[in-house]
Amino acid sequence: MSATRLRVEVDRFRLHAPFVISNFTWHHAEVCTVHLERDGCVGRGEGVPIAYRPEGARDIARQVEGLRAELEGGLDRKALDERLPAGPARCAVDAALWELEAGLGLGPVHERAGLPAPRTIETAITVVFGSPDEMARQASRFADCPLLKVKLGGSRDAEAIRA
Repeated sequence: MSATRLRVEVDRFRLHAPFVISNFTWHHAEVCTVHLERDGCVGRGEGVPIAYRPEGARDIARQVEGLRAELEGGLDRKALDERLPAGPARCAVDAALWELEAGLGLGPVHERAGLPAPRTIETAITVVFGSPDEMARQASRFADCPLLKVKLGGSRDAEAIRA
């Protein structure tokens, strides 16, 4: 078995459309991606800043980089839980370790986690905050979606829902 190699990237992606809630609008998404490579297999995981926490994607990357020697030395998920607090950095590394282990032949993630095999699930599409007319236009584009999540927080919420 060869050593694990760590690569950490921070990317900023422009959103196709702004993501709007009652008190903030996002035009970009920042993502910290962790790549762990060993024996020709790569595990990847992402850490995304959380709006109510003070860290950005570069802060997440610094937390991961702080574990470089340990990760490249074979740090496992159990030890990771003791080395990083719950949050985006630990999530990114944890996901990368799961994928790497699966690629190395340790078995499918769901089996190792004691879970049933993955199945297709319904997901929600978010209708972002805006005027009732804007929100109605958004919702109409997603008419085939089984679930809509609607962002509210203004004086015209009832009108927006009716629209």
